[in-house]
Amino acid sequence: MNNHKLKSHLAADPDRRNYSAMTLGKVVADLHSKRRTGPKPYTIRGVITDVGMDTSRRLVTTLEMAAASDSLVKHMLKLLENGQTIDIGNEATRAMLDTFASNELLPLRKKDVAAIKALAEGIQSDADHYGLGNVRAGNVEMARNLIAEEGE
Repeated sequence: MNNHKLKSHLAADPDRRNYSAMTLGKVVADLHSKRRTGPKPYTIRGVITDVGMDTSRRLVTTLEMAAASDSLVKHMLKLLENGQTIDIGNEATRAMLDTFASNELLPLRKKDVAAIKALAEGIQSDADHYGLGNVRAGNVEMARNLIAEEGE
């Protein structure tokens, strides 16, 4: 949990949730309420958490193998290694995963691709959508204190 990222989110209030009027507990509950659909950016850590080690290991191994001959995959893998996200709901990403699964020389399987694609089809919370992680009341309090310090 990055308190500065949370501070920026609470200060900007991009979805006009009126966080400043909420109690600490209500902010936490609101951020973790699953109400958002659509594209979901994922880090490799998020994929590991949501689909498990075996599928994630096959995904990373497949990306490493494909990166040896494809500069776009090499670039994507580098982004993931640096904590950046990929949008699993993106049609190009989904097509690339399908291509990997259809290549018998790569370890990624069709069932792996189905599990990874399913990540983009669910409803998510604002905390997930904005990459805030597991927000707790103490994080909200610290972020609010940071906002207050900037206002002084």
